[in-house]
Amino acid sequence: MKWVGVMALALAGAAEAGARCDAVKIDRLPVCVDGANGLVFGSDRAQAEAILAAIETGRPKFEALFGRPAAAYAVVFDSPTRDEIAMLKAAGYPVTLPWIDASRLVAEFEQKLRDAITEKLPNLSKEQIDAIIASKLDELSASIGGPSAAAHEMGHLWFTHAFWASVMDSDAPITHYGSPAPDWLDEISGLAFEDEAMAANRRQRFKDLWTKGEGIAPLPAYLAMPHPELDKALERARSEPRAAGEGGKIVVGAEASDGAVATSAFYAQGRVFADFLIAVAKPGVLGVIATAMADGKTFEAWLATDGAAQGLPADLAGLETRWIGWATAAYGVPD
Repeated sequence: MKWVGVMALALAGAAEAGARCDAVKIDRLPVCVDGANGLVFGSDRAQAEAILAAIETGRPKFEALFGRPAAAYAVVFDSPTRDEIAMLKAAGYPVTLPWIDASRLVAEFEQKLRDAITEKLPNLSKEQIDAIIASKLDELSASIGGPSAAAHEMGHLWFTHAFWASVMDSDAPITHYGSPAPDWLDEISGLAFEDEAMAANRRQRFKDLWTKGEGIAPLPAYLAMPHPELDKALERARSEPRAAGEGGKIVVGAEASDGAVATSAFYAQGRVFADFLIAVAKPGVLGVIATAMADGKTFEAWLATDGAAQGLPADLAGLETRWIGWATAAYGVPD
């Protein structure tokens, strides 16, 4: 996500949910809520229930889009320990997502934002400043630790577990942003499970960039593009290495990074490119593509051998032509 980078650990195992809250305990966290396929451990019941609901809403979407079962999961606040992750795996939850209570970070950002607005726009009234801040804080709270953000990150973990499970229990150095999939496909595995409000924001961002003729890469360039935050993720991995089986780390940036514009455009294009593939190709095409990528094919090679059978052109030039026509019809003519 733009504001949230999760270096989460997920361990391979069965997909079915195991023991429920009455049998699985994390003593330091007083709240546990359970759903059809997962658990959420935290300190605030309403917060935990909202996260569980968002993830459970995303689960059938994942299985329909990717054609693989969504692994049983646990969401654990404040960086689960190695022992906690091992306990959850033994209890039947192979995927663990570390999560965060963002209230402190949001409060810190509020003061920074208030100071910046006061300095740059000294003529605004307190009421005007408060209105600007309230809008920004709502967006930030959702992006950092909200239910939609949790569903996004769980989509990444389900995707990696389904197609590249072996990398999730490895202490090998990290060489990619998320899974070993191409970064565009890996990011779609999270974007597809955001709520409608966040998806609408992504699509609006795409429209703004598309109609201005800026920020949206030609399709061949987009499909070859590394994640804009890759270098930062690799630097974090070098500075804070972990061994297999250790608890995941949550890395949160409460302010836009230098590459935030590029990151925002990458996410917006990913959301809309997913819409395109879902709209024009056969149902389940994302899972077919992911299976081919996991088998070692490139996307271009897959198009040549299997694209037509899935309702897509057989090469990148044809795909770009169709993409431009579709996006123009949906979002307008670029400048």
